[in-house]
Formats: sequence, C-alpha cells, structure tokens
Amino acid sequence: MSLPNYYQDPSVLHLNTTLHHAYFIPFAKGQTPNQLEREQSELFTLLNGDWKFNFYPSPHDLPEDFLNTKFTHQIPVPSNWQTQGFDAHQYTNINYPIPFDPPYVPHQNPCGVYQREITFNPKPNKRYLLNFEGVDSCLFVYVNGEFVGYGQISHSTNEFDITKQLKQGKNSLVVVVLKWCDGSYLEDQDKFRMSGIFRDVYILEREQNYLQDFFIRYQLNADLSKAELKVETQFSTYTEAVHFQLFDPENRLVCEQTSGDFCQEICNLCLWNAEDPTLYTLCLSYQNEIIEQKIGFRQIRVENGVMLFNNAPIKFKGVNRHDSDPKTGYSISREQALVDLRLMKAHNINAIRTAHYPNAPWFSELCDQLGFYLIAESDLESHGSSAVYIESPENSIFLNVPNPNKQEEIRQQAVDNFCYFARDPLFKQAILDRNIANVERDKNRTSVIIWSLGNESGFGENFEVAARWVKQRDPSRLTHYEGSIYQHSAHQNDLSNLDLYSEMYPSTERLEEYFSDSANHKPFILCEYSHAMGNSSGDMEDYWQTFQRYSGACGGFVWEWCDHAPLLPNSELSAEQKTEKYGYGGDFGETLHDGNFCMDGLVSQQRVPHSNLLEVKNVNRPVRAELKAGKIWLKNQLDFSDLADYLTVHYCFSENGETTLQGQCLVNCQPNQTACLPLTLPEPNGKLQLLTLDYSLNESTALLEKGHHLGFDQITLHQAMVTPALNPRRKRSFLCKILQMNGGFNRATIATLSINSKAFSAGLRKTARQ
Repeated sequence: MSLPNYYQDPSVLHLNTTLHHAYFIPFAKGQTPNQLEREQSELFTLLNGDWKFNFYPSPHDLPEDFLNTKFTHQIPVPSNWQTQGFDAHQYTNINYPIPFDPPYVPHQNPCGVYQREITFNPKPNKRYLLNFEGVDSCLFVYVNGEFVGYGQISHSTNEFDITKQLKQGKNSLVVVVLKWCDGSYLEDQDKFRMSGIFRDVYILEREQNYLQDFFIRYQLNADLSKAELKVETQFSTYTEAVHFQLFDPENRLVCEQTSGDFCQEICNLCLWNAEDPTLYTLCLSYQNEIIEQKIGFRQIRVENGVMLFNNAPIKFKGVNRHDSDPKTGYSISREQALVDLRLMKAHNINAIRTAHYPNAPWFSELCDQLGFYLIAESDLESHGSSAVYIESPENSIFLNVPNPNKQEEIRQQAVDNFCYFARDPLFKQAILDRNIANVERDKNRTSVIIWSLGNESGFGENFEVAARWVKQRDPSRLTHYEGSIYQHSAHQNDLSNLDLYSEMYPSTERLEEYFSDSANHKPFILCEYSHAMGNSSGDMEDYWQTFQRYSGACGGFVWEWCDHAPLLPNSELSAEQKTEKYGYGGDFGETLHDGNFCMDGLVSQQRVPHSNLLEVKNVNRPVRAELKAGKIWLKNQLDFSDLADYLTVHYCFSENGETTLQGQCLVNCQPNQTACLPLTLPEPNGKLQLLTLDYSLNESTALLEKGHHLGFDQITLHQAMVTPALNPRRKRSFLCKILQMNGGFNRATIATLSINSKAFSAGLRKTARQ
C-alpha cells in the first residue's frame, strides 16, 4: 500500500477533517469546567506519551504493509523528530530548503510513521473526534487499518471524526508524517526546519448532535458602558437549545437564557485591556456537555488615522515570538510559554505577534488572562520565491552594474517573484484556507485584536480574497499584512480590506515622511523593527520618541524574542566539557543554511536576557521624568492605569556620587497625562547633583511580585563647577568604519573583514588565514 499523492496536490488540503471552528474543550455536566485545565475533563482523552516509530528516507521507501510492520523505535509525542536523533536540523531564513518546483517536493522526502495502541470503550450515541494541534508538514491518519483522512497546515488543528473506526478494547492508531508537502512552499518561515507531531494529540467525546462551533460577538455603545452580546451557535446536524449563563469578574450571575442563539444587553461593563485583563465567564450547556469561555469586553477600531483601543490611542510595545526551545524544538509546554510571558511582563512588553503562525490554542487563553495584545498570524510565508530570480547566476552580475534601468528591472522581477504564490490560482484556496483556520480557531479570544494574513509573501489576488473573507467574517478586529506594500507589475493592489499600513525596519525618517503626507490615512505599525541581533536595539529610544510625536503611530514589534539554537548531539561533547553546546546554521552538516542569523533574540535560547532586553525594558518604562522650569514632571506612559494605582516612585538625590536624600512616594496621574513630582530640588552648590528615580510595582500580579523594578530615570540637576581634565590620549578620535565585510556576516560565508580609522587599520582574510 502506498500513500496517495495528496501531499503534492494543492486541490486536496484536508480530507475527512471537520470544518475549522473555535477552540474549546467540553466538560461533562456536573464537572467544574476550566479551559486551562482541560485534562480534567471526562470528555478529553490525551494521547501524548511514547509512541512506536519508524523513520524512512522517503515515502517511496514505506513497506507495502507499513501499518503492520514491526516498529523498531520509540518517540515522545509531542516532539520534533530532529530533536530525537532522526534526520538533521537545518536553519534557513529566505531560501527554501528544497528545490523550487511548486507544488512538487523531492522524492527523498523524510517520512515518520507513528503508532500507538489505545484501549477505548466508545459509548453508543456518542461521537469521537481525534485532534492534532500541530503536525509538520502533513499527516495521513489510519485507525484499525482503515484510512481516516489527510491534513496539512503545520500550526493549525486537524480534527478527524473516528467514531466509525473505533471499537471496544484495543485500537491501533497510525499516523504517517512527511517532512515536506505542497504546503511547505507556504511555510518558509525564518527558523530551524523541524518535523513531526509537535503539539498535543487527544480524543474528544461529543454528543451525537454536538455543538460544533460558536462565535461570541458584541457591540459596545459610545461610552463603552454597555454591550449587546450575541452568541451564534452551530451544531453538527441540527440546531438545539443551549442554556447560556454569563458571570461577571466576581463570579456573580449577570444573566442567563435558553435558546438556539444568545442575545442580551450587558450594562455597567468592566473592560479588558493588557494592563487590567478583566474577564467575564460564559457557560454554555446542553445535553451532557458544559463549555466555559472567558470573555473580555473591549473595542479596537481606527478613527481619523488613529488606532483606538477602548477609545484610547495605544502603543504596542511588542515582540515577535517563535515557538522555540533548544531541547524540545517547536514543542512548547504551558510552563515554557509562561517563562516567556513572565519575562515579557517583567520587561514592560505588552504585545506579541505570533510570528509567523498560530501558537498552540491555549497560548492565547493565557494572554487573555495575563494581559497581552496579540496579532494572530496565519501560518503563511513564502519569501523564498523572491530569491529564485534575483540570486540566480545569470542575473547576480547585474547587481553590481551601475545601470539604474537594469537595477530597477531586476528589482521589479524580484518583487514579481515575491508575489508568485499571492497570484498563482493553484494556491488561492490554500492561502484562504490558512486564514480561515487562523480566524475560526481564535475568534473568541479577547487578546487577539488584529488578524494578520501572513508574512512576507508578496501581494496579489489570493490575499485580496483572504482579506475580504477575514473582514466579512470578523469586522470587530483590525486586519494587517505587511506584504501589501509590494506591487506586482501586472496587478493593481486592492488594500480596502486592510486597516493598518505596515512596514518592516523603516527608519525614523521614513516614519516622519509617512506622517507628513496627508494622503496617508491609515495607522502605521512596525510589525518588525530594531533587529535584536548582537549588540543592537540602541535605536529603541529614537523610535519611541518618534512614536510619541504621531498619534497614528501604533508602536512596533521587535524582531525577535529569542535566539534559536538546538542542543548539539552529545557525541560532539568531549569528556572534559561540563556545559551543553548549542548549534546554529552549518553546525548540523547541512549545506544550505544561513549561519548564525538565527541568533537574533532579546533572550538566549535558554531565556537568559541579553543586554538589549534591558534597553527595551527601560524605553518601555511606564513613566518618564523630565526637568522643566525647576520642577520634575512625570508623564504617565500607561494607557488605562493611574500611576498611583500601578507603581511607587523611589527617589534618590546625590552629590558627586554620595546619597544626600532618598525616599518614596505615590503620584496621582491619569493615563497619558503629566503630573508634578512633589519634591523640593536642591540649590546648586558646585557639585554634580543628580536625581535618580526608580519605579516599582505597587501590588503583585499574576506574573510579577510586588516591588518588581519597572524602570528608572536619572536627571542631572546641576553640573559640577570643575570638570576633571580629560586624559590627552582620549582626545584622539577613533571614529572608524567598522566591519566592512565581503561575503555576508556569518562564519561560513565571510571572506574579508576590515576595520579602518585615522589611527590604525586592520584586516582579516579568511582564505589566507590572515
């Protein structure tokens, strides 16, 4: 028996999967439902653990009877098979890891066959849904020797109804996973390329006619005090009555109703925001099921070119976050995610872009409860197509020819290739499907306030179709896609369904230029900026000052959160080495790679903060101090909290480095307003007089302890009368042009390096070992 060729057929994206729908876990009536403790549900059977495993170089090497072949290995589920010693790691950013020949993938396409026996006692008049929350790149599912279905989209859920295949007692579940499929051309994200079942696998027991989906919608009135709350339900077969109950943040019943759909006016609202993530609880019950869903009431909209959240302009102090761990790869537990979220809160980060795919479904639930704004991004990136022409040998020579016309011709050809999948009718349904999967799964998540169509995939008709669908399905959130700035030579972009204007790595001058043009009427968001590689992010303050000058500037998302560096195999550790070693591109024997470009995070792969994270923290501090007209003024940088409710100001006066007075105080100051710090400043006395202000958290939160340091300011009150003479040697200028490199900037490709100044010059040439 051979595998069907679905994995090279863009017309077959899913076979026998259920429709994309909202994520939720049903509990049995009589239980206390808690979505973050889904393992406690009597209707939830987790299939994680050790599975039997066989690995093959290609699906064409599968034995004829691969379902019953002896299994020689075990592998933990969830995991990536590269972290378990099968296949090799590969890191590439733009270039595809396979030859560019869509929709086809190489004959040598590594293949993993997973098998697990489960003892199950299916009940009559129940249905059983098998869920895979993340499998890279595609999967074929078999139960008791019978083919169940096929699915792709690595970071989205594939759910199969296996009611007919399950039997009493022992059941055999076999899953065949391929490293590459036609969908891999749409998953060219900047990361280590890993494979396998990397998220949870479980079976849900449902009613025969089960609640398949529901969509929570609401409209807020002008002053945000009331909401018209609606819940639309969809059953698998026919509509049933559902008992709805809404509880306030103090768990008091607000209202209840039994009907097919729910509609009630909710008054005296407590609003949700990232500083105060207040949540209500909605319970839906019918037959033997009860479902709990947390709801936060909030509003996101654009008015006169300004992004407003709950009627207030906000700034994103954000980061781009990958699922990444040196030992577990893409497989991230809640405990691991909480480490990230705690570090982010500790460093004044309020927003996350899920770069560049949906995270595990419980991740956005955590963000609902802990207070983060999310840009939820579809599993979609195809920037490798741009390199197919521009880097080909017959054209690379023109890049160094001072011919503007030829340069523009090559640039436009690269843009046209960048838009390859965005315009190819063969991939129209795949691009739409990935956006549908993203929106439908997380449509009830409060923290998700922006839908992103994907990343770095050019623009064209396929994205216009996707944007139109997203905006029609959910007009309550904003839409984003940075690739819309690219114009194919044969197409006129329709951007009417995109709410935000987005660029990556624009200069502050580019921001000034944008806002000086009255024709630009959309808020400007930096979906990536301040690349955090090495000793970087020194430009954060300049960006923040620019953001503050323009109400239409939404802030931005630093690229990126963490370094990517898998643990090297133990065989590469000598007996004397006591510490673990980690590798980047080129350390795993791969030919095509992008070196250490994956080491560009604010934290290390082990989540140790780099120095630039400290810079980010202080630039994002919740309050700023300024000396003006002989007084210290505090500007509240928070959007919804009074300073006195949020932080304590600790002050320290010093003279020539010696403390003269210190203390602490609370300062009442409304969001984004200014207040005077009630301190008497000293008169000048010929000494260097400084005022240092440290800010600490007033009360413990879900992630941070009371007293946590939030940032600081240091203000020079008076300079010293006498300035020490400079060492004459320090007067010499050593301004130099550093790191002139030929051949890129990683150890595998760099050819020469030179450092030059008026005082000295030095050079290195790799080939001559000089």
